[in-house]
Amino acid sequence: MNNVQTPPLVTVCIATFNGEATIFDTLHSIELQTYENLEVIIRDDGSTDKTLEICRAFTFRNRGWKLCETGEQKGMLENYQELLKLANGEYCCLVDQDDLRHPAFVKQSINSVQQNRGAIGALSKVGVLWQENPRLELELVHINSMPEHLSSVKTSTRVRTLLLEYSDIWMYGMYGTSLLKYAFEAAPASPIFPAIVVTRLFLAGPPSNVDEVLIYYRAKGREKRGSLDLESRRVSVIERRTTRIPQVFLQAKAQLQIFVSQGHLRQTERISILFSLTQSLAISVLIKSAYRLAEKVRSEKFWDFVNFFAVRLRPYKYIEFLMVDPVGRGYLDRKWRSF
Repeated sequence: MNNVQTPPLVTVCIATFNGEATIFDTLHSIELQTYENLEVIIRDDGSTDKTLEICRAFTFRNRGWKLCETGEQKGMLENYQELLKLANGEYCCLVDQDDLRHPAFVKQSINSVQQNRGAIGALSKVGVLWQENPRLELELVHINSMPEHLSSVKTSTRVRTLLLEYSDIWMYGMYGTSLLKYAFEAAPASPIFPAIVVTRLFLAGPPSNVDEVLIYYRAKGREKRGSLDLESRRVSVIERRTTRIPQVFLQAKAQLQIFVSQGHLRQTERISILFSLTQSLAISVLIKSAYRLAEKVRSEKFWDFVNFFAVRLRPYKYIEFLMVDPVGRGYLDRKWRSF
């Protein structure tokens, strides 16, 4: 009898920290995966609530599941970096503690990667979920699609798409484990690290597109937050305090350093990328400044004027760091605004 175990093809890495409100649903969605050749690694960052208790229950009843209890808080970036060191699968995906996966997420993602030669990984549509309060069911309020040009074989086209339509959620697709480790190696310990990780991933090649909703992003309806209207006000206040223009420059500087270090790029591609970076940075600063002015003016007509040009200057399917409301729709709809 052959007792040699087949190494897992896919590793699911789950980072946790004080996530007792959502971690059960997240782990259950991984437990329901239809793909069998799977290992699941959970790494806790020093939780003080019931997160560990819930995680232990899942690892006890599921073969191939591991739990790493650290007892100290290192932060999200280091948590993911340590998880990737433990990953044994050829492919790997990261799962946040308040996200969900469709039961076919792993199977369809792997099929998509293997059927598309040259693809670095697979990205699916993302469903945005909202829960008005803990007593109500999660509601699907929005679906984000992967931009078509992100699958281009031209590096400069992917970079331009990345700069104009960037979303943190792209980090949570299915990728080759070695590539994902490489992308995280030089990520800075700052809030912009997802952008750097995604940039390094997509410079390596295009992802394949899975035209189904397989990832579900839970809008941040956490405890002690109010209705959608109050949540929009809260996010608007945080936007002015934490997502300021200097951070955009910091992200652009880090991305530029990555582009310059890519020895395989032709001179024409470097020039095209540099132009796109400069253009994207200028547009970002312009739009952010215009939105801030619109908040001060508090005029519906002026706000509509800003929206009109924002959509045409910066095409996007998922509004990232500009002016983001709790369900990923931005302030294009009147009812999501802070006034």
